[in-house]
Amino acid sequence: MSDKQYSLLLKLLNMLISKGLCEVWGVYDGNNQLMGGVTWVLSNNKAVFLFSAVSESGRKKGAMPYLVDSFIKENTGKNMILDFEGSNDENLGRFYAAFGSKKVFYPRIYFNYLPFYTRIAVKIYRNLRPVYEKINRWGSRISIAK
Repeated sequence: MSDKQYSLLLKLLNMLISKGLCEVWGVYDGNNQLMGGVTWVLSNNKAVFLFSAVSESGRKKGAMPYLVDSFIKENTGKNMILDFEGSNDENLGRFYAAFGSKKVFYPRIYFNYLPFYTRIAVKIYRNLRPVYEKINRWGSRISIAK
């Protein structure tokens, strides 16, 4: 995350915590070192897995599965949906599925109000950008002997 994104996330979390709509959970090792943490946003009988982080030792010791499992155990019997917020990462999909999650697809409507010629220019740019980036990578590998 960029500094700007991190700052925005902190502002959001502080506001949610002050309104009682957010819980931040962490797990520590025997030396009081933070191994991993999760931010849960709670509203309307729903808990959203908003943000998480795990250290290398936390990854090895299963800190994240422990946090998620603990949250599920603490909220068993409540009328609540746990929303993992999805991802295109297949490994995360497998991780979430281990807790009994199901894939849910949400349809999306997209409106483009840009003028016609601007839309064409943006489409051309998007199609040519990967080509330009590839050429740029090649150019950075080329050295000219003097």
